[in-house]
This record gives sequence, structure tokens and C-alpha cells, in this order.
Amino acid sequence: MNKLCFIIPMYNAEKVIERTLRSILDSNLPRDFYEVIVVDDGSTDASLEVVNGLKPLLPRIKTIVQENGGSSKARNVGLTATLADYIWFIDADDKVEKDISCIPQLIDKYPTVDIFSFTYNWIGESGKHLGYGQLQKDVQHNIPLPGRTAILQGYKPGSVCGLVIKRTFLLDNELSFKEGITQQDVELTYRMFARANLVMFSSDVVYNYMFCPTSITRSTNVKKRMKYELDKIEIIKSFREQADIFQQTDPELSITIRRYANAALFGYVYNLFKHKREWRKIGLSDKAILTLKTNGMYPLKLERMGWRKQLLCRILNIEKLIN
Repeated sequence: MNKLCFIIPMYNAEKVIERTLRSILDSNLPRDFYEVIVVDDGSTDASLEVVNGLKPLLPRIKTIVQENGGSSKARNVGLTATLADYIWFIDADDKVEKDISCIPQLIDKYPTVDIFSFTYNWIGESGKHLGYGQLQKDVQHNIPLPGRTAILQGYKPGSVCGLVIKRTFLLDNELSFKEGITQQDVELTYRMFARANLVMFSSDVVYNYMFCPTSITRSTNVKKRMKYELDKIEIIKSFREQADIFQQTDPELSITIRRYANAALFGYVYNLFKHKREWRKIGLSDKAILTLKTNGMYPLKLERMGWRKQLLCRILNIEKLIN
């Protein structure tokens, strides 16, 4: 059995998937330490042919082909197809670092840790280093700590690409990606850390997040842009649900999660006001307000906020100002 499984969702990635797979191959992980599962999410280009062409170099690679269902479904399928002890979800257009020897070292040293969180590089189109992701400066590093403690200290949910996760922890807690939404990493990681017995944050850089000029956040496709923004409401809804789940069993954790959800909701409505001309033009404002109302999120009724934000809430609750 392999210790680690790289799970890679792939859709029309023929130009980048070889770079990603070769970065794994060129890393200093022992070959018998890991396997790779590439889930082809209905690609219509030569992505699968590229992967199959690399199989002689990567004998521990599996390919799974499915109808297009999104990266969440592909990741979930990959999770069910491995028996490895640990999972590392990475993207088909990114790269791992050459020296990632810290991963087997930490796994061996701390076998009871459910989630290892690492730092990653932001890399621009030209190859320029743009900064670091997943620093989590408010959270204690280099010692095991309960997942709830990480949240209480200020953990901010983000990409799974910097996480190495114990497979049995995911399965035992029935944790999987929510299908049909964008930004599914943010939604899942908060649920994960709230349930993890032990987590560890490391400042070691193990991953290169390659900046994509065609990302949804920069897309001119109105439909994609609208979905991206409306999905944020689904994520805030998930945060609020988690706060409700822990209300009786862990009130302190519940309050912290609810505070984070409230801050995210306030920021969302403030952005409606800030971008009202742009969003009104594409019809996003009406849909966003209707979705917020349907989920009981608007008008804003937020607690434990400073007087300035409370005053802003009163202003933002004047619907004609944000629509």
C-alpha cells in the first residue's frame, strides 16, 4: 500500500498536465512512497493521451474517466479509488516543489495528525514569484494542535492544494467536496478543521500555485462570473450550518464559526454595494439579493460586531443602495 496518493482532477489540460506530473516525478519523494490518480473529467482534448504517454515513467499512476461533472466530483471519485494512508489533492495546472522530503518526515514523526497544512508559492504567468499562500500567520506552527484550536486562533479556510490529509479521517467523518459549486475548497476545509483531532501547520513550501489568466475571478464570461459570486452565498450558508451543528456540543467553536460566517456575509453585501453598477449591469445584483433573502441572510442581522459595522449594516440594509 502506498503512503500518499496524489489525486488530480483534469479537464482539457493537455498543455499543462505533463508539467504537473513531471514535477511529481522529479520530486525527491521515494517512488514507492506514492501513487497518482488522475480523474479525467470528460476532457475533449488530448489530455488523457498525454497522461497515458507518461505511464512508463510513472508506473504507479491510475487514470479514471468520467463524464464531465466538475472538479468536486472528480476529487470525490479519486478518493474512493485509493487505499493510501494520506491524500494530497492537487490541480492539473500546478506543480509540486522538488524538495518535499518534509512530508514523509512529518508523517512518520506525527502519525496521529489528521491534516498537515503547508505553504505554497504564487507563481505568475511569466514565472515570477508573486507571494505565498496559506501562511495562516495567526495559527501556531510546527506543533500538533486540535483542529478547533486552529479555528479559535484564526484559521482561514482556503485551498486543499496545501494540505496532506489522512484518508481514514476523511472517510470516518464522511467528508467530501460539495458538488456543483465553485470554491469548494473553502467550503470543505472549514468542515475538515472543525472535526480534526489534530492538525499541524508548517512553513515549509511544497507547492507552486500557477497563476491562470483565464480563472473565473478574471473571466469575462457573465454566466461563469455570476455562478462564482452566487456560490459564495452557498459557502456562507455552509459556515452558518456548521455553527448550528456545534452550538450544543462546543459553544465556543460555534461562536467563532458564526463570527467568521457573519464577517463573510457582511463582506459579501458590502461588495454588492461597492460593485453595484457593474453587477447591476449583468443582472447579478437582483439574483444575489433574492438568494440572500431566500436563505434568511438579508436584511443583515449580525451580532457581535463593532458599532461602525453595525452602522454600515443599517446603511446596507437599504436595498435600493445596493441594487
